[in-house]
Amino acid sequence: MSKTAYDIVVVGGGPAGASAARAAVQGGLDTLLIEMHKMPRPKPCSGFLFEEALRFLSEQYGPLPDEVMATPNTVKGARLRLPGDVLLDVPIEGKNIWRDRFDSWLCAESGAPIQDGTRLLDFAEWRDRVELLCRRNGKVVKVTARVLVAADGACSRITRKIDPGFLDGVPLIVGSQRYFRTEIALEPGYLHVFISPDYGIYPAAYLKDDLIVVDTSVKPGAKIPPARDAFLAMLERKHGFRPAEPVLNLGCRGAFPAALNRFCTGTDRVLVTGEAAGFVNAMGEGISTALATGRLAGMAAAQSGASAPGRAYRESTRPERERTTKEWMLPAVMTGRARPELKDALVKQRPLTALKVTRGILAWQRIGGVVPGLQKYAIEVMVRRLLNGDFDFRS
Repeated sequence: MSKTAYDIVVVGGGPAGASAARAAVQGGLDTLLIEMHKMPRPKPCSGFLFEEALRFLSEQYGPLPDEVMATPNTVKGARLRLPGDVLLDVPIEGKNIWRDRFDSWLCAESGAPIQDGTRLLDFAEWRDRVELLCRRNGKVVKVTARVLVAADGACSRITRKIDPGFLDGVPLIVGSQRYFRTEIALEPGYLHVFISPDYGIYPAAYLKDDLIVVDTSVKPGAKIPPARDAFLAMLERKHGFRPAEPVLNLGCRGAFPAALNRFCTGTDRVLVTGEAAGFVNAMGEGISTALATGRLAGMAAAQSGASAPGRAYRESTRPERERTTKEWMLPAVMTGRARPELKDALVKQRPLTALKVTRGILAWQRIGGVVPGLQKYAIEVMVRRLLNGDFDFRS
């Protein structure tokens, strides 16, 4: 890292960071993209791209390259499985990709120089610049930039420094993702979600190439192995899963600030994007808003000149904040104003089945599932929206 002064430094090599770097480069900014891990790095994620993300990628990048695709490359939707063998197919067409390859491709397409294996240690914001301390190859270096973009994911260190209480009371999960080379009798092309507290908060299974991916998550403080063991035993008992040693183990922490109407878009010169800012949609989908808010951050920095871009960026994210907030409001979901696929799927069911599905989801949510519900904060969101014309939880 011989050069130490840039117009903009982007922290994080995921979709938000790559999208921000691309927009900044297109806007003529001297840009640096830093990533803590060596690229390509494994990323615990389903790797399913749905409508909003695919539309963005088509408009901004063109066709997806073959090397990022997994088999089957087409996603048919989510298959919700509830106790009592109740099924609900939610048709959501999409694409099946490998996140490590996908993120590396996005970073390469950004046109920005990439410093992977580089960790941000600390930063300080001044009136006209941001100073960063980074560690690379065992050495600590100082970098300055007119703008810093935080795209370092859920539980972001940058967000915690800007707003130490941002995650207070927020639904959090600790996740385990295991890849098995074995057999299972689940239809390819679906995200199979098992709505049952016996198997954790968000138990899912799906196929990628010759691998079966099993996701298990619990609340912080709870132990993953009991939920995962119960989930695997059920898959063996009911869906033909053949026990095997996993070929890859990944773990992660997830946060859902949008469920409590919280977004942190940053300060005057520190722009927070994607999951770091709280942009995670219902069912845990975050790639679409990561791409969108990352681009908005890069554009705001490019268009601001020497001025601080914070206010412009915050205003530009309003549509994304409103879309994400609606996905966490049960009335919006049930009336089709958010995720119309779910409403359409329920309408097509017999009334008794639709009632069982709705009751099952609500019961799971009360026990700990992270889904839209009728919690008190839903009323708070609507009141703040009426009084302030915004979804800002600090209003």
